[in-house]
Amino acid sequence: MTGFPFVVAGCPVDDTVTLISSPDLTESRFSIRAFSFIADRDQVFLHCDAIVCNATDPRSRCSQGCVTSANVTHAERMRRSAGHGHSSHVMAGPIVRFINGQVSTDDSVRETPSVPLFFALLAINVLTGLALTGVVLFKLTGHRGNEGTAG
Repeated sequence: MTGFPFVVAGCPVDDTVTLISSPDLTESRFSIRAFSFIADRDQVFLHCDAIVCNATDPRSRCSQGCVTSANVTHAERMRRSAGHGHSSHVMAGPIVRFINGQVSTDDSVRETPSVPLFFALLAINVLTGLALTGVVLFKLTGHRGNEGTAG
């Protein structure tokens, strides 16, 4: 799986990223130019490792903003911030592009197979229900037949 980082350590690393200031200290906002990063992918998911901490504490990672130290690894940053908050992983997707109210049909974005999968699961459930009904009817019919011949 290929990754395309947008924001790392609070710093934009992609030219499509715009950091947006928020009057609320409990929020961090950014925007990206949608679908400029898809290329030839069938599905696109967004992953975010967020640090939840006290933004009013000047020692917390949240109050530091963009950390540009090139020699600090992601694991080190997460470990250092653990004393001042906790990390959380969030995922969203798949992201599908709509053009004029329709799912894009170009080669870069294809609709995920959720509808065929739904019908396949529905068919399996119907067949299972019919099989169980048949077994119950067979047992009931077979049981009555045995009662009539006994004795």
